[in-house]
Amino acid sequence: MVGDDERRFCEYPILRRPGYDYGLSYNNSRAYTAQLWDNEKNHLYQWIKRYEGQWTWITLKVDSATKKIHFYLNGKESDARHGHGTQSPLSYENRLKSYGMGDWYIGTTTSARKNDINRWLKGDIGKVYVWNRGLSDEEIKDIHKNVPENKLVLHYDFNSEQQKDSPYTAVDLTGNGLHGSIRNAELLKGQIKIPYTIIPHRIPGKLKCLPHKDEGLVKNKDGKEVWAKGETTARNERRYVLQMQQGTWDYKSDGIKQLKYELVGIEEIAPKAKLINVKF
Repeated sequence: MVGDDERRFCEYPILRRPGYDYGLSYNNSRAYTAQLWDNEKNHLYQWIKRYEGQWTWITLKVDSATKKIHFYLNGKESDARHGHGTQSPLSYENRLKSYGMGDWYIGTTTSARKNDINRWLKGDIGKVYVWNRGLSDEEIKDIHKNVPENKLVLHYDFNSEQQKDSPYTAVDLTGNGLHGSIRNAELLKGQIKIPYTIIPHRIPGKLKCLPHKDEGLVKNKDGKEVWAKGETTARNERRYVLQMQQGTWDYKSDGIKQLKYELVGIEEIAPKAKLINVKF
């Protein structure tokens, strides 16, 4: 998913209500996004980083009682502390924009022109669920294993046996009859498996340089550039050329193991990734 010469940033529609577009998208910054609008035309926007080409559960919960919007990826709520998404929940003040009885669109939006690169989603959609209530955190955490049926008002499964015989109709499996029309899409049968991968993230590092004597290239009293520790530098150079490059250097007994450091703390970035902070 790349942009073009005129639009370097593109949002590809997953689930949209056109106009002031409301719904879910994936963009070419490798992020899933959720956007809503309030009745004062304020944009309410959230994002979570995720590599492309992977099956993913995306859940958007809107709590009108507390006026908070929650955004989840694979059952885990977005957290800005580790740089892989915006902070969730997102609070809002005004009433949300009313869309009346307008249509929903999956994989496209009528807000973009037909030839615009962001008119269509370039990807696959496996399932779509809509509830007439806010799910609990526990329900969302296990949603890939156990889909709650309480107040489930819409269920599309494009990989189901019921869907297989209806190439032009999105079959609502709830029995509510909210069937949709399929256009410009291809139905495929395949295994849906959600892989665990570390979410792409960017977090500012902290490096404090303590006072120390310069051991590199310095100027002497005559203004000439010399090595502050000539013999030390020469010894390291000889070791690099004659031992390290020749594969004879005993790095296990002479290297990072001998470095003195102090553990500052450990931060969990994801279930299988930790950021270890140390002080040398």
